[in-house]
Amino acid sequence: MVGGMRRSLSFPIPRCAPPNPRHRKPVRCSSLSCRFHPAVSHLDHNIRGLRAWHAAPRPLCGSPNWIAAGLERLDALLAALADLLFLPQAQEPLHRRRLSPWTDRLLDDFLRLADTHGSFRAALTELKSYQADAQVALRRNDEPRFASAVRAQRRAEKEFIRLAAGIHDVGRWPAIAEEEEEEEDSEGVDMAGIMRKVTVAAVAASAAVMVGVAATSGVATEAAAARGTGRQTWGAAVLRWTARAKAMMRGREKEREKAAAWRGAALAKLEKLEECIEALESSSERVFRTLVNTRVSLLNILTPTF
Repeated sequence: MVGGMRRSLSFPIPRCAPPNPRHRKPVRCSSLSCRFHPAVSHLDHNIRGLRAWHAAPRPLCGSPNWIAAGLERLDALLAALADLLFLPQAQEPLHRRRLSPWTDRLLDDFLRLADTHGSFRAALTELKSYQADAQVALRRNDEPRFASAVRAQRRAEKEFIRLAAGIHDVGRWPAIAEEEEEEEDSEGVDMAGIMRKVTVAAVAASAAVMVGVAATSGVATEAAAARGTGRQTWGAAVLRWTARAKAMMRGREKEREKAAAWRGAALAKLEKLEECIEALESSSERVFRTLVNTRVSLLNILTPTF
């Protein structure tokens, strides 16, 4: 035996036996190997990452970086799902269960997710317009315009909360019936479990992102409106300070300093909100398109062919 050489053992690849006509069901050879297939492992990795982001302590008032990270992780998860659905090993068990009740709910859930993220993108665009209007009004001391922009911004915040609540029940599919379990379709059961995990993680992350945007916007509007109490607004205060300027020069200077400090803080919050929106625009676009494409893929897989 030559030194340094190693013997290796090779095992024949098992082949599927031909179907026995006596058996009611043929033996399926194209197993997905859900625990070990690279596409499934990659998908599980992204699910764990998204769950870890969602479970981690989050800023009470939201954070642009935290929100953007969640949307990026959601985009990565949906991209991994798209890669999995491209495989015939994943398509076949889904197609076999195309008449199951949960497949109709699956299509409906992805349609609702896509619609919600489409509305989320539209709400982001509106919020960006409102905060920009508030910044301009604040710099120009235009009190009526500023008050109108703040009111519109608060309405937009409620829209984000409404969108998050609207997908609360997505992913709650009916249990697989006993007669389906008796079919010994382990691949179909595995794919059903995978799709459930993906939708549940996507819903939780989507809701957290939308609530986070509302919280970040809420901090900006509260800082912008903090100067006035009741009907007294910052614009009225400025007019009052100007009227008694000759009699109270020192008081006026202090009031101006306070007003300048307040406007600076309010502008900083609004600029932070603007950065948050800009960071989310491209990611939200990708998530929306991926959701639409994923539903189209599922529709092609689950639609019966004649």
